[in-house]
Amino acid sequence: MNSRLYKRLLDMSFERLHMIDGKTKHFTFIVKKNRIVHMGWNDYNTSHPILQKLGYGLKKLHSEVAAIMPFRNNLQSLAGMDIVNTRVNTFGEIKLSKPCVICAHWVGMVGFKNIYYTDNNGELQKV
Repeated sequence: MNSRLYKRLLDMSFERLHMIDGKTKHFTFIVKKNRIVHMGWNDYNTSHPILQKLGYGLKKLHSEVAAIMPFRNNLQSLAGMDIVNTRVNTFGEIKLSKPCVICAHWVGMVGFKNIYYTDNNGELQKV
């Protein structure tokens, strides 16, 4: 992933911090050839019946699910694209955003080409 796109994704994350009530703000971007196809963010106040089917114990919407959900009837269309997770804490610091075990499994099954996430140093890592 090129550094200009990564900076753009971080900028978009910071611009949307106000949209999340919780202390940690996770954002997920679906990217195809350096073009953002869709984005999602975690929501501590929203649930969806699909979360129960996917095995999530908590009733909060993870950013990965929010980003992928509009494609749930055509998941194969996402194959070959990249998925990028970012996380910003309450102090405005970029933090670890590695997908949880359930999200990692589900994202892996979709067939994304690359899965990226931020680490505690603000660097981009690849699963």
